[in-house]
Amino acid sequence: MGVWLSLLLMVALVLAACGDHSNAAPTPTPTPAEPTPDAAGSGDDPAAIAEETRQLVVWLPAFSRYAAGDAAGDVLQTAILQFQQTHPGVVVEVHVKAESGVAGIWPYLRAAQSVAPTILPDLALINTQHLWQAADLGMVSALDEADLEAFGDFYAAAAESVRYDSQILGVPYTVDVAHVIYDGSDLDAAPLTWEELLEEAPVYLFPGSSVEGQINLHTVAQYRGAGATLAEANSALDLDSAQAYFDFLATARLQGVIPPQTVEWGTFSAVYSAYQQNPSGLAAVLGTTMLSNNVFVGLEEAQLRYAPLPTRDGQPAAVIDSWAFAVLAQEGESQALALALIQALLEPSVHGRWSLFADHLPSRYSALAEWDLSDPYQVFLQTQLETAEPLPNGRAFADFARRLQSGQTAILRGDMTPEEALRVLGSAP
Repeated sequence: MGVWLSLLLMVALVLAACGDHSNAAPTPTPTPAEPTPDAAGSGDDPAAIAEETRQLVVWLPAFSRYAAGDAAGDVLQTAILQFQQTHPGVVVEVHVKAESGVAGIWPYLRAAQSVAPTILPDLALINTQHLWQAADLGMVSALDEADLEAFGDFYAAAAESVRYDSQILGVPYTVDVAHVIYDGSDLDAAPLTWEELLEEAPVYLFPGSSVEGQINLHTVAQYRGAGATLAEANSALDLDSAQAYFDFLATARLQGVIPPQTVEWGTFSAVYSAYQQNPSGLAAVLGTTMLSNNVFVGLEEAQLRYAPLPTRDGQPAAVIDSWAFAVLAQEGESQALALALIQALLEPSVHGRWSLFADHLPSRYSALAEWDLSDPYQVFLQTQLETAEPLPNGRAFADFARRLQSGQTAILRGDMTPEEALRVLGSAP
């Protein structure tokens, strides 16, 4: 009841905000065209003109920086201004929501759909972990294959991240990927395999738990790194890969390679904060964190370095986290306008410059080409994206990933042996 009460109160706040747009991000106003002599003397009814105005409501997460007044927000605002100028009578109204938490963009959408569906936006940028849930609730409009192809050269993992139940549910816009960092004065190179990691025995910091309702990206990447194919987890558990990963966790815990506090960290941000306080060993981090902190700008060769996550056989096993535009508009013309706006925001000069200034990796090759690809770290991230896999969509995989996470947590706490965790994982429906 407490959760639903919070959601109801949240929707009440949204409704209040819709009545008073003081908390909405400022929407650029198109420069009015010069009136022609006929138009100047036509005597059009102002009320009739107002009726011809079509509003397109867009919800963006805070990392878009739309209302921040910085370079990333300016790129989006300029693109939207130009969109309005090329679509006379269309007014784009942008609202910025939190990325996560009770007041995050997805809880707002879900609560509004249940209680006040009329306040739903026409277009929203949401995490693809929630995209399939929105589809199951009937909130999003499926796209045609031709629609996705028309938008451009997406990384394979990004394009796959919006597919669910033979449907395309959105258009990927930004992605993220995990890797490790380490001090070059402490380690000559990062261990590429679990065996090397156990032999060299530096501490290994990573999110050992997870935030409620979210899939632990590191856990899934390590399951893939043990040899599993993620998509097959919807239908069959790879017992060998799960056993190998659980064995590694238990051994690393006993050797002190995985410190006790690891199980308390639910986010990559918590891991990075801990590493900053005591920069030793390896720490799993997200690319966006490194970019936003300018970590690899102007560093000496012997200082902080980066490498792929260690895996069972040393082969890269990146898994992307992605955000995509979902079309929530139900009416045909609004859907067409929403797709046209996505197209405008995907223009390489817009997409590339926004992602660069916002410190978020774009979903397309052509957008990343707008970056300085002479920078070794940016080249490293691009390589990671090229070999990455997406998180499969659907309840079956989400449930599996959480069971895998529960097994990991139990082993790191010392509550279960790898064999016991595997039995629980294998016996779950």
